Amino acid sequence: MSKAHPPELKKFMDKKLSLKLNGGRQVQGVLRGFDPFMNLVMDDCLEMAPGGIQNTIGMVVSTKRRCQLHLHTISEDRHIFNSIHQCHHTF
Repeated sequence: MSKAHPPELKKFMDKKLSLKLNGGRQVQGVLRGFDPFMNLVMDDCLEMAPGGIQNTIGMVVSTKRRCQLHLHTISEDRHIFNSIHQCHHTF
């Protein structure tokens, strides 16, 4: 049986990402740090609320238990995704 490997997050450091959290919440921000347990630190975050509303929330620390991780790098245009990396964690 093969063991799942965590995604290589170094290439996402200091890049603007979109992160989908459990419960349908989504935030966009700059990845500032992570650890081997898939805990993430993102800065300059916006919560993408329903209806297109964006709430400035600053720094987000997300544990792997709180998110189903979908990471997308966002170009300066904010409408074009440069690359997509997905990793699904279920507990």
